[in-house]
Amino acid sequence: MHELPRKSRPAILRRRSISRDLTVSLALGVLLAALVLALYVYQWQARGAMRDLESRADEAIAKAADVLSLPLWNLDTIGVRMVGLAFVQNEEVEAVRIVDAQGRVLFEQNKSRGGEAIHRTREVRYNDLTLGRAEIAYTLDSYTRQMQSLLWGLLAGLLVTFCVVLAATGVLLRVFLRKPLEGLVQGARRVARGDYRGAPEVEHAELEEIAAHFGAMSEAVAQRESELRRVNLELRSAERKYHSIFENAIEGIFQTSEDGVCLSANPSLARILGYDSPDELIALPCLAYRDPEDRKLLLAQLRAQGRVAAQEVQVLRRDGTPIWASVSAQLIRDPEGRVRHIEGSLVDVTVRKKMEDELRHQALHDPLTGLANRVLCTDRIWRALERGKRREQYQFCVLFVDLDRFKVINDCLGHRFGDRLLMEIARRLRECVRDLDTVSRFGGDEFIVLLEELESPRTAMRVVKRIRQSMRTPFACDGHEVRVSASIGIALGSGAGQSPEELIQRANVAMHRSKESGRDRFKVFTPGMLDRAALRLTLENDMERAMREGEFFLEYQPIVSVDGAPRLYALEALARWRHPERGLLPPGEFIPVAEDSGQIAALGLWVLREACRTFALWRQTVPGGRDVLLSVNVSGRQFAQADLVARVLDVLDEAGLPPDRLKLEITETAIMQNAEMAIDKLAALRARGVRISVDDFGTGYSSMSYLQRLPLDTLKIDLSFVRGMDESVENREIVRAIINLAHSLGLEVIAEGVERARHQQALEELRCEYFQGYYYSRPLDAAGVAGFLARLAREACAAPAAPSN
Repeated sequence: MHELPRKSRPAILRRRSISRDLTVSLALGVLLAALVLALYVYQWQARGAMRDLESRADEAIAKAADVLSLPLWNLDTIGVRMVGLAFVQNEEVEAVRIVDAQGRVLFEQNKSRGGEAIHRTREVRYNDLTLGRAEIAYTLDSYTRQMQSLLWGLLAGLLVTFCVVLAATGVLLRVFLRKPLEGLVQGARRVARGDYRGAPEVEHAELEEIAAHFGAMSEAVAQRESELRRVNLELRSAERKYHSIFENAIEGIFQTSEDGVCLSANPSLARILGYDSPDELIALPCLAYRDPEDRKLLLAQLRAQGRVAAQEVQVLRRDGTPIWASVSAQLIRDPEGRVRHIEGSLVDVTVRKKMEDELRHQALHDPLTGLANRVLCTDRIWRALERGKRREQYQFCVLFVDLDRFKVINDCLGHRFGDRLLMEIARRLRECVRDLDTVSRFGGDEFIVLLEELESPRTAMRVVKRIRQSMRTPFACDGHEVRVSASIGIALGSGAGQSPEELIQRANVAMHRSKESGRDRFKVFTPGMLDRAALRLTLENDMERAMREGEFFLEYQPIVSVDGAPRLYALEALARWRHPERGLLPPGEFIPVAEDSGQIAALGLWVLREACRTFALWRQTVPGGRDVLLSVNVSGRQFAQADLVARVLDVLDEAGLPPDRLKLEITETAIMQNAEMAIDKLAALRARGVRISVDDFGTGYSSMSYLQRLPLDTLKIDLSFVRGMDESVENREIVRAIINLAHSLGLEVIAEGVERARHQQALEELRCEYFQGYYYSRPLDAAGVAGFLARLAREACAAPAAPSN
């Protein structure tokens, strides 16, 4: 080997130091690697933090949707608001918004902190029905602060790492690298001089190759050792994880032979099946199916598909108690395809099944009475219609039962009494029908009874009679005893071309027809009833035009006193309608239409204004007219108006009629709907001189405590009691009781419906003061009123001469 020329050595020695270059290079490399690692760590942490935040947002919106399902299903707005407030209390939540299925906002709150946020929206569903939508916004403030802290930490770490690596590398390279390099240089020099003693016998390139191969070998060994260590750790971790899952899982986990003998089981399976430990299950049939067909079905599916997922079956516990279980299983085969065993899991879903049954029952039954609700009733009627299509001789019918005057009972005795009354009525209705029939609460005080498998329509009539007979028994609760009647509509079903809604509509129309006939009655639907309902709708549409074009007019029926000669006491104003197409309509035909449509208030005000104007004119022009009272009916809707007193006084001022010449007739029911308000209104009218009469007394439910406080002048006995005096002694005693009650309260009595002389005689014996009815006069127009006054005047003049004959 040749030694380097001497002249070249100074040039070599003047080159840069290897240790310094390596120090700088290594430091820069470490800095670059640390920077890349820092960026990766920052991005990884940023993505992780964002995923955590999004996961919390997804979990929150899912939880909100689950929690809101029951409040939205039950229309519980308070529950919805409580759920919304609970989620708003989370510091990460920026805003919460809850909307129902119609788009109405049930809850909304925004903390208004500004900045970016993650928005999540999910529909609230229950039993595959969309009940609404929940929206949650999660703020990014915590994420931003976390990333800023991470960034500053990484920068500080980079700086510290660079300084430490730079210092350590310089020291280490100067201490450990220079000496080996100098030894290599000396060895290389000895080799170059041909001196091989104590020096490597290889060239520099061979050293590099040996170093390279040794490095590669070292890396391969280190990599294999690291891989073996990692695999060993993973195997141990997987073993511990599987054992932990097996021992601590909530689900029961099992392995069985193909014929069902238990090979292994975890503690949860033993607990679910009622055993003290898994060892007690070994070598026993693992699952005792309540229905053996379920096991056959599961095995058939396993052999056909290899696995079964979430099959719900009933299995027996150790003590024989059945439970619902969700079973998932799969076949495990050996390499030859033979079945080794069956492994699977079991979850006890008994509580969920019971809850589903309860929710299903609540969704299809009325919570107060326990009867079928509208949904279940409609479904039962649809099934009956389908059976009617398949069976020619199949007969069924629908009864629409509506309680008479139930609102009055509710208002007088309270909703608690009303609820208990509805429960008792539901019980009685169930007792009147067979098990195969359906009794449902359709809404409020309305019930629908579906009678199936009828031998003939007469069978339905017998059921109706039983229902009416059951209703006649008084209802007693909390010291009160009331009698309730019901109006019943009957619609016979055939199954041909009908729908549940149509059948219910027909029964409803028949029920209203029976109610119009006088309550406590029943009617069978006929096609003509639909025509009548259509006619009512036509009248409702025509009524506004009739008011505008003056088709209404007034007639007046006298109220007389017969103490000695007949004397006119008052005239009751009665509305009449001269229809351009149907002629003169009776009040019983258009007054109910006006009440149902809400136009009765406008009609009543017109009657009051027109009657006062006419009466003020009669006081000036008709002899004897100044001493006569004007009696005007006030409907319940009109009486409920807040400005009734002001309107009455305005009409009196406008007509110039003295207030003491006006008597307002208000029904007992209208007064008792809000007794306290009625007392205030009637007192204000009485203070101005207006007289007050209770109309149709005896047909409603009055409280004696309120009756004593009402500022009244007269009670008017309903004509049904007067006409019934001919039929029974009981009706006569009712009239006697009403008259005695009125006199005890210092009130006078008017009896309406007097049509025969014996009515007048009986009422005079009972000391009734005033009389009204066809026996004295039919309703009269203006000319008829003048003639009636003249006739009474003549009779009064002739009366004193009678004794002298």
